[in-house]
Amino acid sequence: QFPGRLPIAADRIPPALLGPPALLGHECCVLNIEYNCRPLQLGGVARRFQLGLHMLFMIVGSKEPLYSLELSAQAADESQSHLNQFIVHSALDLVDRMAYTTNATNLRTVDRVYEQTVSCFLTPGNIKFMLLHEGRTEDSVRSFFLETHELYVKFLLNPFYEYNTPLVSSAFDKRVRLLARRL
Repeated sequence: QFPGRLPIAADRIPPALLGPPALLGHECCVLNIEYNCRPLQLGGVARRFQLGLHMLFMIVGSKEPLYSLELSAQAADESQSHLNQFIVHSALDLVDRMAYTTNATNLRTVDRVYEQTVSCFLTPGNIKFMLLHEGRTEDSVRSFFLETHELYVKFLLNPFYEYNTPLVSSAFDKRVRLLARRL
């Protein structure tokens, strides 16, 4: 099922190594015997979700996500994708709290989960640009947010677009992918 990894029963591992109970499941933990993975430092135990070159960018409106882009250096794993979305959605509460304490649009680092960082840019219209990344500098993330915000504003000027509805433009998607690859 997972080449190079040997599954371990979660009940045989000390609870301190497993982390929060919400992440436990029948396939949660594996013994990592691959050479190209970067496991968490948990005494030889690594999570099933590998922290690699995953990056998730989302534009979140007041009611629903408006745009989502997930870039990965490896083949997309459905559980990794769901975990990334969960991390970004859980950071939305922190963004709402921070929005009332500052007037800045770039909220920078909102949350850190394992080795991944959630950064946020809040537009004046309360649209949230969320980026889940690993190891990017704050300057590069800030420039990415400013350039994608400029694209978003240009898209808003389209008379056929209704505000706060999902973005389905292939041109917008292509340009955001290009910006994300430069990040």
